[in-house]
Amino acid sequence: RWVHEHGVAEPMVIAGDFNTPAEGDDLYAEVAALGSDLTAAERARGSRVTNFPLQAEAGWIDYVLARPAAGNTVRGDVRLVENVGVDDPY
Repeated sequence: RWVHEHGVAEPMVIAGDFNTPAEGDDLYAEVAALGSDLTAAERARGSRVTNFPLQAEAGWIDYVLARPAAGNTVRGDVRLVENVGVDDPY
C-alpha cells in the first residue's frame, strides 16, 4: 500500500525476502505489481534458489523490483551470492 500511495513521480527500488515463490502463488502477483522484477532473468536460468538450498522447501523467495519514474524505463542485472551455510556469508 505504501508503494502505491507514493505514485510514479519518483523512481523506487523495492527489495527483500517476500517468502513467496514466483510461480503459482497469488502473493507473487502482488509483489510483481510493485515494479519490474529484476530477478526474473536470473530465476529463469534454472533451478536456482534464494533460501538455504538444504531446506525441504528451498526456492526463490527474495526479489529486487524497480519502478522507474513515469515516462522512464528500468533494467538491471542480479548476481546471486551462494551461502555456504546458514547466514554464511549473509
